[in-house]
Amino acid sequence: MVVGVGVTKQKGRFDLNNMGGSAMKTEIINNLKKGFLTWSAGLLFFGMLFGVGEARMIRPLSMGQMLSAADRVFVGVVERVGVEKSQQGEASLSVTYFRVILPIKGVVTKEVRLAQITFGAGFGQAVPASGVGFKKGEEVLLFLHGESAAGLSSPVAFGLGKMAVVKDKTGTYVQFTSEQRQILFRSMGPSAIKPFLTQGDSGNISSVMVPKVLPLNVFSDWLKGGAQ
Repeated sequence: MVVGVGVTKQKGRFDLNNMGGSAMKTEIINNLKKGFLTWSAGLLFFGMLFGVGEARMIRPLSMGQMLSAADRVFVGVVERVGVEKSQQGEASLSVTYFRVILPIKGVVTKEVRLAQITFGAGFGQAVPASGVGFKKGEEVLLFLHGESAAGLSSPVAFGLGKMAVVKDKTGTYVQFTSEQRQILFRSMGPSAIKPFLTQGDSGNISSVMVPKVLPLNVFSDWLKGGAQ
């Protein structure tokens, strides 16, 4: 699944019918259709933020679902970030190249290329349509959708599919946002998380108590085992 929208501005409005070749038009229309599931995930977190009633309307996202939706999962370092033209030369793409550190699913090469539809390339600032950007040198654990016919992809569930990898003198860790910690809590369960708790009553574990980081080897082994 690829999330992205490509349009050109015609006479003060965005017009899908004046974009150029039919191949890119088809690609963008397919992106809009396929983006529905990730949009649904966004509604889920809206529910988490604004009320239990709204959250009950959509099945909670699990790490297992993210793993299933991903064609490639790996830990990598960003080597290059830039803007390139699409295969048809009709659209600007935000392109990121990763040096693979640890393959987890579907990666057999030492380098991964991620191409996303982008906005603002003509104004000196390329913003991926998924909203997920990268900086040279950062290390991430990434869940990526499979590539489309035009070579486009995007992180699973927008920013939820990008996790920071951090290091200190004690080791290498995966760092989670508050939303990712909620997914992790639902997916791993209290028994798996309990050994890593540093505070609170271990007999009454909640998502707030889930640590902000887990050892990379522990988390990657759990993913390789299929998650939940």
